[in-house]
Amino acid sequence: MEKINKHFLLAMIIGGILPSLAVIIQFLGVGFTLIHNNPSFSETFRIETYQGARPAGLTNEASFFAFQLFFSNLALFYAFRKRIINFKIFITTALLFLIGIILSISRLGQLFFVIFYMVEFGRYINVFSSKGVLKLLFVMPILLVAVYFLSTISIGGFNIGERFMSTFEVEADLSTIERYGTTQALFSLLMKKSLLVGIGMYNFQYYIKDYLPDYMDVMYYPKGVSPASFNFVLQMIVEQGVLLFLAFMALNVLILKRTKNSFIRNWYIYLFLFSISFQTLNFSIPFLIMFFVFKNEENSLFN
Repeated sequence: MEKINKHFLLAMIIGGILPSLAVIIQFLGVGFTLIHNNPSFSETFRIETYQGARPAGLTNEASFFAFQLFFSNLALFYAFRKRIINFKIFITTALLFLIGIILSISRLGQLFFVIFYMVEFGRYINVFSSKGVLKLLFVMPILLVAVYFLSTISIGGFNIGERFMSTFEVEADLSTIERYGTTQALFSLLMKKSLLVGIGMYNFQYYIKDYLPDYMDVMYYPKGVSPASFNFVLQMIVEQGVLLFLAFMALNVLILKRTKNSFIRNWYIYLFLFSISFQTLNFSIPFLIMFFVFKNEENSLFN
């Protein structure tokens, strides 16, 4: 089992190094040609040279790069905690990942990484202990200086600080208007039509346009086309109903309680949280995550 975990972690780390290097090369504009032809994203064949274009790693979208890198970063942390890699490799690779995320200008990706580092750092110093609080107070000024420095940097016409904070501004741009608007529409749909009994998987798209707020009039959706939910948790509640959604969450808690292996448990948590936060995933993904737990794991739900 330990051998499997080691190879798995190293493969995940390498899988993050290559696209991070691609982002840096794309940002520098020294020449990087990538062929896009993925039917899953309704793509037609095109060649992108990334001369002046927003870096996207080895994907067709910067946010996809950020989401992929999230798991490579998670693997990096666990590889260091398991002493599979040394401190120098850990710091060097972590800085490479951080540079990649910054250069991608992905707001949700940046938010993901901020939350992840906060959680893992808090666990590392045992933040709820007296020593942990003292360590946090010691590190906080350094973190604030680093955050201030990053907030003054502009990349590709975007200021990093303003770009990150625009995530919390409803009318910052069309992207945030659509995200906040669809979330508000889903909540209204939930309260008026599907509080207890859901409307069925994928059916939100047939109702959501009737509940869009007025400030989304700047967006145009032709007949037969609806906006993406952009809030997968609310979408699941609307489509399943509150009772079924609570049963689903309770099952996940049961899985976590009965899985004793900390490596599996921690990866399950992050994989599950990721699956319900990424708006482009379909409804089956969170259910498939349940089978991440090995069948031969002692005290596993599936044993």
